[in-house]
Amino acid sequence: MHRSYPVYVDWESDIGSGIEYMEKLVKSNIWEHLTNFYSIKNPSKLDEIIQFIKDNPSVMKILMDAPEKIREIFGNVSLQIDLVHDVEENTKMLVIVVEVSDFSVEEVMNLDRKLFDSWISDWFDRLGDKILITESFS
Repeated sequence: MHRSYPVYVDWESDIGSGIEYMEKLVKSNIWEHLTNFYSIKNPSKLDEIIQFIKDNPSVMKILMDAPEKIREIFGNVSLQIDLVHDVEENTKMLVIVVEVSDFSVEEVMNLDRKLFDSWISDWFDRLGDKILITESFS
């Protein structure tokens, strides 16, 4: 015979700690994913980046797909992630920076167009104001 027992929950303390736990879990999962594929351009912005992703969950699919899509076109390049603020427009945008120091400007322009045509154009109209992919020669 199976017996069930009542579970007593101190809602005030348990729910509060549960929410804090979920916040930590979400943060660690996003952080784990990001560090598998990206370096954080400015580590002091990590909490802001994670909050931006939580506030704009549709960008997570782009972040997950971007390393493969970018490397299909550019090869084995380093990727950084950053969050920029447009003070005049009062907006934020997630930026994926592709390190392209081994390419000429002309090559980068051609590869950038190829990336746009093959993938970015699929989502740009929906998310172009939330996420940007750019190249850096540094």
